Amino acid sequence: MSGDIRISTSFFSNRKTMKIRRALGCEGILAVLQLWASVAISRPSGDLHGWDDEDIAIESGYQGDPKKLVKTLESVGFIDPHTEGFRLHNWSERQPWVATANARSAVARKKALGRWASKNVNKRDITKFYTWYNSTYAPTSGDTASSISLAYTTYASLYTPTPTPTPTPTPTPKEVKDIVHACYISKKKKKLSGEVLESFNKFWEAFGYRRGKADAADSWLSSGASSANIDQILSSATMERSARGKLLASGSTPKMAQGWLASRRWEDGATGGSGWVATACDYKVRGKCGKECTTPCEAFVESTGVSA
Repeated sequence: MSGDIRISTSFFSNRKTMKIRRALGCEGILAVLQLWASVAISRPSGDLHGWDDEDIAIESGYQGDPKKLVKTLESVGFIDPHTEGFRLHNWSERQPWVATANARSAVARKKALGRWASKNVNKRDITKFYTWYNSTYAPTSGDTASSISLAYTTYASLYTPTPTPTPTPTPTPKEVKDIVHACYISKKKKKLSGEVLESFNKFWEAFGYRRGKADAADSWLSSGASSANIDQILSSATMERSARGKLLASGSTPKMAQGWLASRRWEDGATGGSGWVATACDYKVRGKCGKECTTPCEAFVESTGVSA
């Protein structure tokens, strides 16, 4: 698109201009000038193919009869009939800068594209790049070097296959992914993995109060639970889970896994089943009857809902 057009100093004294003014008045002269400006923007070659009388009148800004305008422009010689419509008379001679605008843009684009390709496209891919540019991409007159380079970079990233490394790395990417995901990060950014993670997950399922897992993971590591008797911990956690329902029903707040582990509650003497053992200290801490027992007493059963 050109930003301006040339107007001869003799335009207003030209016989064609005078005839237009006699036939259409000053609006006719304005219509000619506006038509030239519109053509410079949308049809820089001066070819008006596809434009009918009304289209020409619209581009000219003429408010009168379109047929009269076109007939007058043709009769005085401002437009010439063409196989597919009309063409501005001697446009390329009178407006050479406008008429060659598209050609200049194409040359500039090609040069800019060549500079970009020489810097960014591998030499062995240059042929493939220009094949893509002239076929797959289907360039248009409005493209710029930056838009073309962006399009090609996107195309290359999507359709260039990633080479398979030889030999295949050990471990494989899938195995690495599995290894990375087979761990858990605590709230303090400590990693649980392997047997430690496996035992913690068993506890988490047995405890059954799914709140504060990241905090519980920290307590699992700091309390020594990870190296303690896992069976004892699971048994005590299961008992805690069984007692929680009655505690919630009474409106009390149950202990979360973090606090339960930090207090090392699995050491309170409960091993579960027929081997259940308790001490007076256990009951005092828990606010029970305070008696030493080898089986759950009535007070313990009533308050916790847990039986031997």
